[in-house]
Amino acid sequence: MHTLVLPLLAIAFFLNSCVTAVPHTKKTQTTPSSSVSQKLYQEAQAAFDQGGDELAASKLKQIVQKEPGSDLNDDALLLLGRIEFRKKKFQTSYNYFEQIFMSTTQSPREIEARILGVQSLLALDKLDGADRLIKSSLSLNPPAREKAYLLEAQLPILFKRDSQIETFEALAFLAQNHPNTNSKERYRDLAKDYIDSRLKPDELKEVAEDSDMGEFRAEAMFG
Repeated sequence: MHTLVLPLLAIAFFLNSCVTAVPHTKKTQTTPSSSVSQKLYQEAQAAFDQGGDELAASKLKQIVQKEPGSDLNDDALLLLGRIEFRKKKFQTSYNYFEQIFMSTTQSPREIEARILGVQSLLALDKLDGADRLIKSSLSLNPPAREKAYLLEAQLPILFKRDSQIETFEALAFLAQNHPNTNSKERYRDLAKDYIDSRLKPDELKEVAEDSDMGEFRAEAMFG
């Protein structure tokens, strides 16, 4: 697994607590889930929280099979993906996440599925696939919090590509928008290091003239 893969369960918990929908007008609406499926999901979540992955998975699969277009279907698929990721079955976990963002049904959890799908691909060391998924997800103009998670996941790819200005722009965004204060400070220090020692004069000029660069404009101007 790549050393910079983010803790998937921690991301899933954070995103689940504050999901922001990314609208897709061409997708169809979900249908209300039945009381039977709601009970199955509650039981599956409880089993998952207690480490009962097999029991949880069996209940979640019933939801997916019986009500594929319901408003609980994507919740079930996400939890199935998390179960497989926890078991280090990363390709299977990705397949579950992919079903959500490739679905013709609208889902408020699509961007979450994309982020977790990226994590699965990085765990498989499929950097090209992860990069394509990140770029397609960024093209949806996700909110700043979700964009921060996507850019954070992209960093190992950018480091390997050795694209200095693109890496700096990602670091600068993370320094200003990452939801974790300690991470913000870490990315701020890395961004300043890029200004001090890695960016070329024309790249420094580009940063200094970019209004989105915030505090880093002055750093670049005198870097």
